[in-house]
Amino acid sequence: AYIMRLARQHLHYVLPGETGYTVADPDAAQDRRGEPGAGDRPWHANVWDGVDSADRTDRD
Repeated sequence: AYIMRLARQHLHYVLPGETGYTVADPDAAQDRRGEPGAGDRPWHANVWDGVDSADRTDRD
């Protein structure tokens, strides 16, 4: 039952005989456009930042 619930929530699975609907919120897309994020940078810059932060130690 747990796996079925997760599949229905996250993967939008429906059982035979059911009809699935997806409702798009046009305001949500506008809210996300204004936020600067990691998508504005090349992918290798994001990977390298992750390597740097993992390599960094906080030794005093």
